[in-house]
Amino acid sequence: MKLKVQQSWFRLMKIIKTHDYGHFFISLSLFFLHKYIRMSTELFYTALGKLLYAVAIADDSISKKEKQTISNLISERLLQKEKDTDQYGTNNAWITQFSFETSEAMSLKEEEAFENFLEFTHEYRNELKEYELGLCLKLAEHLSDAYYHVNNKENKLLIELRAHLLSLQASQLIF
Repeated sequence: MKLKVQQSWFRLMKIIKTHDYGHFFISLSLFFLHKYIRMSTELFYTALGKLLYAVAIADDSISKKEKQTISNLISERLLQKEKDTDQYGTNNAWITQFSFETSEAMSLKEEEAFENFLEFTHEYRNELKEYELGLCLKLAEHLSDAYYHVNNKENKLLIELRAHLLSLQASQLIF
């Protein structure tokens, strides 16, 4: 995300040098408005998929049981709450699984996937509802317990996740 902001800033600086001030002010407005653009369900489910991937890969492998658990969690916990669908009529909750599978296909490192989730939650901390934060934690806990219970690596990740989500909830109380 920081790279995108830097690239946007450099584009703004190029516009200033060309003296196209009308285009500059429009671009500057969009640059600052990106923080206020409403979080979409697609973004939420994409980040959730990366979180679940980080939990599953924490022990350096993803079992069939963990993959089945993800499908079950989506079916049992997400589908009935999500009403939005894509252009083909597929429930947006399935973006979670697509994000998970994409992360797996890219051989994303656990740390990178987890950091991606943390960046998302930090960026949209004012829009995320308490039940969404709780849902992220509950799904991560269920997934980590799916294959021979929670191991040390998964437990470390869950502890960090809990602390991060609690800090987000505390910051929401301040506002």
